[in-house]
Amino acid sequence: MPLVPSWEVMADSAKEPTKKIFISAFLLVLSLWIFRALFPWLIVVICFYWVYRSTGKA
Repeated sequence: MPLVPSWEVMADSAKEPTKKIFISAFLLVLSLWIFRALFPWLIVVICFYWVYRSTGKA
């Protein structure tokens, strides 16, 4: 017996929170994936900015 009932037999009142949780989880995973991809570049940019500011040209 499945732990989660089939989508077809779920009541409409149960489908709505399920959709919201799925969308929220998907957006969270997507944003974490993007952040993980951009984080090293962010560190490089901050380091370059720090070096630029420390040279006294700004």
